[in-house]
Amino acid sequence: MNTYTIKDLHTIWNERHYLSLDRFVHYFTLRFGYTEKDAIAAYKVFSEFPKHVYGDNEEMQEKLDKLIPLALQLVGDLQTAWEQNSQLKNIEYTEKEIRKLIYSKDGEIKEVVLNLHAAEDIITYAELLKQGIEQKALLRKCCDVKIENTDKWVDIFEGDFFNTNDNWYGVKSNVYVAQKNETFKKLLYIKGKGYVINGELNYDEGRFTPYVLRTWVKLGNVTMDLVKLTDDGVGEQD
Repeated sequence: MNTYTIKDLHTIWNERHYLSLDRFVHYFTLRFGYTEKDAIAAYKVFSEFPKHVYGDNEEMQEKLDKLIPLALQLVGDLQTAWEQNSQLKNIEYTEKEIRKLIYSKDGEIKEVVLNLHAAEDIITYAELLKQGIEQKALLRKCCDVKIENTDKWVDIFEGDFFNTNDNWYGVKSNVYVAQKNETFKKLLYIKGKGYVINGELNYDEGRFTPYVLRTWVKLGNVTMDLVKLTDDGVGEQD
C-alpha cells in the first residue's frame, strides 16, 4: 500500500473538484490507458473520497490506492499549467446593477457584498473608492442556493462557476456558470483544452435554473479564476 503525506491528502481533498468527470475521463484514457468505461467507474470511486479509506473492502481500497497518485499527478500538472497561463484575461462583467464588489487593496484580493439600496452600503462603497482600491469586478446577484443537508442559504453571483458532482442518479459531473436573473449556463469541455476557447467560455446554448446546484462545489468566479477552467499547457504523457 502506498503512503501519502498530509499535504498529498490535503491536495486531493481541496482540489479534487477541479477534476470534473470530463477532465478525469479524458486524461485517464489518454495518459493512463483506461477504457472510457473503466475511467468512469474510477471517477465514481475517486469522487467519493475518502469514503473507501476506511472499512474492510480491500478491493475498493486497492483501487483508491492506485487512483490517488494518478490524480495527484494530474492536479499538479493542472496547477502548473494555470500558473503558466496566469496572464489569461479574465472575463469582465460590465453590468451596472451590482451587488458584489471584488477589489485589490495592498496587494490582497478582497470582496464585499453591498446592498446598493442601503445608505450605509453606498457610503461604504464610496469610502473604499476613496482609499484608492483597484476595483476588479462588480457582480450582480444571481440567486440564493441552499447548502445541501443544512438550513443555510448562500448568495450566488454572476460569473461564479461550479462542479455539480451529483451521484444521486449515478456518476454525473457538469460545470455551470451563474448568469443574471436566476439562470445558469453549462460549460462544454474540449479534450485537452478545458472549458475556454480563445479566452471565452465554451457555453452550451441552453439555460438552466438554480436546480442544477442540488449538489455542488464552487470553484471560483470567472472574473478572477478563469484560468482554472483551462487545460492549456498541461500536455500529454509521452
